[in-house]
Amino acid sequence: MLSQKIQDTLENFDIDLDEYKEFLGDLETNFNELTPIARAAIEDSDASAASDQMHSIKGSAGSLGLNITYEKAQELEQQYKNSLDENSLANLDELIKIFKEEMAEIHESLQ
Repeated sequence: MLSQKIQDTLENFDIDLDEYKEFLGDLETNFNELTPIARAAIEDSDASAASDQMHSIKGSAGSLGLNITYEKAQELEQQYKNSLDENSLANLDELIKIFKEEMAEIHESLQ
């Protein structure tokens, strides 16, 4: 049975389950492209570029109901906008872990 979160997303965007699955695939692809860019930006001390990647992730995750990923990306967007520090890479790794866990939960509820 679909989770309430997925049902709400389908209703909010007036899409069917197949479209949702397609959007999830796109999100996963984009996330896997954006996080290495963010990592490189952090390593290059480019706070603006790192923040921009978090902004993109935040928007996509929020649109598809990945609320925990959305909240963490929002937090990192603000942190990176202010400055990068010794925790910036660890925080990005935490976002990646959160995203993977949230996607696994969604995929499980789609079974």
